Amino acid sequence: MRTADINTQGSVWLYIPERHKTLYRGHSRVVYLGPKAQAIVREWLRPDLEAFLFQPVEAEAWRREMQHAKRTTPLSCGNRPGTNRKAKPRKKPGTAYDPQSYGAAVGYAIEKCNSEREEKDEAKIPHWHPHQLRHNAATLYRREYGLEVARVLLGHKSVLVTAVYAEADCQRAVEVVAKIG
Repeated sequence: MRTADINTQGSVWLYIPERHKTLYRGHSRVVYLGPKAQAIVREWLRPDLEAFLFQPVEAEAWRREMQHAKRTTPLSCGNRPGTNRKAKPRKKPGTAYDPQSYGAAVGYAIEKCNSEREEKDEAKIPHWHPHQLRHNAATLYRREYGLEVARVLLGHKSVLVTAVYAEADCQRAVEVVAKIG
């Protein structure tokens, strides 16, 4: 997501990605950003319109700052920040997340959280993947607002795709059967 891709006119912002997976088929993609999303995104808008809002290189720098802040060994008794880095690391953080790096970042965060929970003898977070957010949202949209709204918000061309993507509303079916006998 780049600042250049966001139309901030109106009460609902429109994020129109420069590239997306169905572009080659001539499909357009619009992501609607309401007030809650705007509040989050607003903090990350950049003066450089072409720069990505969320950057792994910045996240890694922030993580290292936090590590340094937690340091208990005096600077005179160990490595100073930045002195123990490889000159040519195999992988460097990039300027943009892709689906793989985003999934890896979420996986890393869950793994770290679970190791902390294990120390406290708390229940672990089960396996989780970022695409589950989209499926959960699809199910919510379908249940609360109907299949057509879910289709538009998810960017699907056909309600058949949305019907497969969003879980069926079993609770609604139970209510209907209870009503009709």
